[in-house]
Amino acid sequence: MILRLLLVILVLDLLAFTSILPVFFPIVRLFDTQRDPLFVWLADTTRNVLEPFKAASSLTVVVPPSSSSSSSGAPLDPIPHEHVNDDAAVYVGGLLGSLFSLLQLASSPLVGSLADRVGRRTPMLLCALGSLLSYTCWLLAMGGPSSSSSSSSSSSSSFGLFVLARVLGGASRGVVQLSTTIVADVTSPQDRTRGLAVVGIAFSLAFTVGPAVGAVLAQRYGVEAVASWAVALAVLNVLVVYWLLPETQTQQPGHKQPNGHQDQQHSHTFSSSSSSTNAPQLLNHVHAVHVVFLVVFAGLEFTLTYLASERLGLSEGDNGKLLGFIGLVAAGVQGGYVRRQQGNDKEVRLALQGMVALLAGLVVLALAHDLTTLLVGSALFAFASATVVSCLTALASILSPQDSLGKTLGLFRAGGQLGRAIGPAVFSSIYWARGGHTAYLLGAVGVVVPILMTIALGPRLAEQHKKQA
Repeated sequence: MILRLLLVILVLDLLAFTSILPVFFPIVRLFDTQRDPLFVWLADTTRNVLEPFKAASSLTVVVPPSSSSSSSGAPLDPIPHEHVNDDAAVYVGGLLGSLFSLLQLASSPLVGSLADRVGRRTPMLLCALGSLLSYTCWLLAMGGPSSSSSSSSSSSSSFGLFVLARVLGGASRGVVQLSTTIVADVTSPQDRTRGLAVVGIAFSLAFTVGPAVGAVLAQRYGVEAVASWAVALAVLNVLVVYWLLPETQTQQPGHKQPNGHQDQQHSHTFSSSSSSTNAPQLLNHVHAVHVVFLVVFAGLEFTLTYLASERLGLSEGDNGKLLGFIGLVAAGVQGGYVRRQQGNDKEVRLALQGMVALLAGLVVLALAHDLTTLLVGSALFAFASATVVSCLTALASILSPQDSLGKTLGLFRAGGQLGRAIGPAVFSSIYWARGGHTAYLLGAVGVVVPILMTIALGPRLAEQHKKQA
C-alpha cells in the first residue's frame, strides 16, 4: 500500500518537474530576446569566461611552403566541424541547470539528517511545499496565470523571478530522496532493487507524459499554462502527502537501537553484520561511481533536446514527444526487465549493462542526423536511465546502517547532484565551443571510467557476500 502511495506522490511531483523540460531553453531564450538586464549581465560574464576556452579549442591548418604559397605558409579555415552558434541560451541554461543541482547537493544531506531525527513524513511535506512555492515563482516570472501566449514576451516577465524559482526548486527537491528512504524502510535488502523500481517507474511515467503535456500546453496556451499546470500538480501533491502519507521510520526518530537488537528486517545487511568491516569502503566506492557516471549522463541529458532541435529542427512539441519516447522505453525496462532480475550481483550487473548502453547511445547520438538514428541513441540512453542510478541507490541503501539511512541516502543524492551540477556546465560549454559531435563523443569516452570502477566493485561485493554467508 505504501509503495502504491509513493508511486502517486512521485508521479505528481515528477509530472510537475518534467513539464518544463521541452520549454526550458525557449524560456531562457525568451529572456535573451527581451534583453532582460540580469540575463544580459549573466550571459556577457559567462561568455567572457568561456571565450578563451572556445578560442583555444579552434584548430587551424597551415599549408606547407610551395610554389603557390608564401614561404611562411598560409592559414586556412578551421578544420570543419559541426556548425556552432553563439546561442546564449546554451550556456546560461547550463549554468541554471548546474545551480539547480548544486542546491540539491547542499540540501540533500540536511533533508536526510532531518528525516533521521524527526521521521520521513515532515520533511516530505516541507519539500512538497517548497516545490509548490518554486512553481508559483515560475508562474509569476512568466507574467502570471492571466497572461496569454503572446504576452509572455512582454515586460511583465522577469528573469530574476525565474532564477528564484530554480533556486527554490533545487533546494526543495527532496521528494525523490525521501521516497527512496521510505522504500528502504519498508523493504528487505533482497527486495530493495525491486522496491526501488517504483521510483524508476514513476520517473519513466513522468518523463513519458510530463514533457508531452508541457509541450502541448506551451504550443496552445503559452508557457504560463505550463507553469499553472505545475502549480496545480504541486498543490495536489501537498494534499496527498498531508492527508495520506504515514510515518514509516521503524524506530523512534533520533534513537539508535542497542547493539544486538537491530530490526530483523535489516539484520542481514552488510552494515549491520559484525563481519562487514568493508561496508564503509564499499559504500564510498558506490558513491564515487554514482558521481562520475552522473557527470557524463546529466551533462548530455541536459543538451539532448537542444541537439535534436539543432540537428533535425525539432519543435518544442517534437522534443516533448522525444522525451516521452525515452520515458516510455525506460518504463518498459523498469517494469519488464529490472524487476525480474534475481541474484546477489543483480545491482552491479544491471548497472554495468546500463553504462555500456549509455556509451553506445552517446556514440550513436554523436552521429545522428536523421530521426531513426536519434531514436536509436535515445532508446539506449533510456536503458541507462532505467538501470544505473536505481541499482547504485539500492546498493547504497543495503550498505547503510539502518539508524542513519536517511543521512546515507541524503549524502548519496548529494553526490549525485554534484555530478548533475558539474555535468551540464561542462558539456554545455563543450557543446557551445565544439558542437554536439565532439561533446557526445567525449561523453562516450568518459563513460569508460565508471564502467571500469563498477567492474572493480563486483569482486569486492562478492567477497563481502561470502563473509556474510
